[in-house]
Amino acid sequence: MTDISIGNNDNIDIIVAMKLHLLVCDGVFDLGLAALTDTVGLANAMAGSLPQAPAHIELTLVGVRRRIRTAQGLT
Repeated sequence: MTDISIGNNDNIDIIVAMKLHLLVCDGVFDLGLAALTDTVGLANAMAGSLPQAPAHIELTLVGVRRRIRTAQGLT
């Protein structure tokens, strides 16, 4: 008896290098910004404990101006 294949069998490659650009606007909620940046930082810290550690996630904060003021006045 022969095997009949339906569809294609593709090999899927995974790229483990990640670059994130986070758009920050004036009046951004401080806790929301901190939660996102802390989550990426924690993921990078925990990745080092894996047997085959992936590359770090590179996070870049992007804004329409050089300085952005959060809702609580932080710059």
